[in-house]
Amino acid sequence: MSRIRNLTPADLTALAAISAGQPTSPHSPGNESLFAPEAPERILLGVEEAGALVAFAIVLPVMDEAELENIVVASARQQQGIAQELLTVLIEELRRRGILRLHLEVRPSNLPAHALYRSVGFRVTGSRPGYYSNPLEDALLMTLTIQNKDNLDAIGFFRSL
Repeated sequence: MSRIRNLTPADLTALAAISAGQPTSPHSPGNESLFAPEAPERILLGVEEAGALVAFAIVLPVMDEAELENIVVASARQQQGIAQELLTVLIEELRRRGILRLHLEVRPSNLPAHALYRSVGFRVTGSRPGYYSNPLEDALLMTLTIQNKDNLDAIGFFRSL
């Protein structure tokens, strides 16, 4: 049985182990800066099974939007629905916090990630030439609309009555 929990600095070794062998990302974890006091708003969630971390997600909210900096599942546990479960919990947390949109970058060659992101409603909104290294590759920008600002304004109006 898996459990999703907040990550702590004690999880850095496990984060590095899960990331090993994965394609490099400009947001790859590996140092204490993830937990720096100057960035307390960062959301770090992990999936734990039998006491071992098997997946994680890192999101940086900024005002009413957020960036999915990284989502990684251990190689042996991929294609088992773990990333979708984690992403679903993460989106609900962002909705609870009033986040309107979630953005991310993804390699065009990462077809499983495209399928995952599209399955929860992300759409391609642009590209960044030469964004990734090892190998050099562009990035596709994808965005998920989590909630509509007009709907939030209406909810706030009716709650104030």
